[in-house]
Amino acid sequence: MAERFWEKVERREPDECWPWTASVDHRGYGKFGLSPAQQLEFGLVTVQAHRMAFFLTYGRWPDPCALHGCDNPPCCNAVNPEHIHEGTLEQNTQEMIARGRIIPPRKALSPEQEALVRAKFAAGGENLGTLSREFGVGRATIGRTLYGPRYGSAWRNARERAAGI
Repeated sequence: MAERFWEKVERREPDECWPWTASVDHRGYGKFGLSPAQQLEFGLVTVQAHRMAFFLTYGRWPDPCALHGCDNPPCCNAVNPEHIHEGTLEQNTQEMIARGRIIPPRKALSPEQEALVRAKFAAGGENLGTLSREFGVGRATIGRTLYGPRYGSAWRNARERAAGI
């Protein structure tokens, strides 16, 4: 298994990323297919390549996550903890927020902020993306403020609705 795995990794210097060269998922993370015997042993059909790199380097699965310190999804350099390191789901979330990969968990707007969002949107100078950045919330929060809890495809005529037309 180790030989088959490492032949799909471009090993470089210890301080560099080691890119996965085989198949990747829609987010760019490497996918390593297990043999039928390994599927029975591990209870998995495929495993993310960076997790397998951690397993092969340390002889155990990362508990609970293998995180990319380098922020490069195909990287498999588990030898260097600046590239692949063990961490929690919370640490993974915090690293993604710090790197701008995800928006922090939704926060609520005050009634005053909601009124300001509606006024700016009705005036026609702001869109959902601009307002979400300005108020530090996700686009869905702005959408729910403008259109209610069932926010969805109804935003086509949003300026008219926000203006009460």
